[in-house]
Amino acid sequence: MRITLNSALQSRIPQAVGECAANEAAVASYINEAQQRLINAAGETGFWGGWYATVFNVSRTTPYITCPPEIARLAGLAVCHVPIRIQNQWYEFLEAGIGPVPKPCGNQAIDPLEAFERGVYPTAYDLVGVNSFLRVYISDVRDVGRRLLVSGLDASGNVLYSTDGNQEVVGSYLTFQQPFYTTAFIITQISGIQKDLTYGDVRLYAVDATTGVETLLAKYGPDEIAPAYRRYYINNLPSACCHNQTTSVLQVKALAKLEYLPARRPTDFLVIGNLPALKEECLSIRYGEMDTAAAAGLSNKCHRNAIRLLNQELTHYLGKDRIAVNFAPFGTARLEHQNIGGLT
Repeated sequence: MRITLNSALQSRIPQAVGECAANEAAVASYINEAQQRLINAAGETGFWGGWYATVFNVSRTTPYITCPPEIARLAGLAVCHVPIRIQNQWYEFLEAGIGPVPKPCGNQAIDPLEAFERGVYPTAYDLVGVNSFLRVYISDVRDVGRRLLVSGLDASGNVLYSTDGNQEVVGSYLTFQQPFYTTAFIITQISGIQKDLTYGDVRLYAVDATTGVETLLAKYGPDEIAPAYRRYYINNLPSACCHNQTTSVLQVKALAKLEYLPARRPTDFLVIGNLPALKEECLSIRYGEMDTAAAAGLSNKCHRNAIRLLNQELTHYLGKDRIAVNFAPFGTARLEHQNIGGLT
């Protein structure tokens, strides 16, 4: 069940933590911390409501997936309706492993069709070339005067520094204006973005200093203040799923585990939709901050209660008799790439 912050404010949670429901900021701080703790404790897949299925359009020439802010990680990927493995960044550096991919001189015919973690990035798309200004557009006039701080490298490849009043800043501020604001400096690499809370979306573009052509880099939501998007590389992505199909873009299906995003407005949805579990976790937080002999034990007890309630919710919605099990008796390699006989 999906609930909003307002649902939690109208529940028994404010009373349990000793706050008035009218004190939205204080109660929301408890609920948001409880959400973050429970989402991180949810293990591989997450608790009920903590994942969703989605589709990405992936280019064959640049086979990368950059996740939106609400996705913590991709738990599963399917290319041409066939599930593929997702490897972390350590996998490519294992001794006697496959090594970093893609291989510039490798044999594409034997390279594995797998996805590889590529860390986090502050923009959905990368800068192309070394001759671009930055330009920002706002969607709500109330955001005029608010700012975005960009960190990175200037035209000479040096770290970008500036002064904000009497304070030295690593990076440079872009102050929002109508219809847009364009930097006076060239930037060759973006390493970080910090943005004020805004009323509307903010779009960031790269502008070619010679041609004036704009290229979208990212669209930031009102609540994004330090964007960091998970990125994946799909190695050996096929050019098409069917022999008679010709396309440069493939639709890749994914199952995504949701990220913790703080609820700021009463109408914001919560990732954890179990009010009894949220109440127990809020009590755990409250007891954990008390300086008494019994506080630590009570905090741990309430946390365990919250996990138990969330596991019961999973059973309620998914059941226990139809568990998804992936068992590969002949290994996970295609038959032509393995020695038949025994488990691998």
